[in-house]
Amino acid sequence: MKSVKKFINKILKKIAAFLNKAYDRDWYGHL
Repeated sequence: MKSVKKFINKILKKIAAFLNKAYDRDWYGHL
């Protein structure tokens, strides 16, 4: 159970980082 939680957290962090990069790109593109 703990390993599954760790795995999910890792994926969520990767998604969050990806979204942050996408938002940054969008934001700079609009400037």
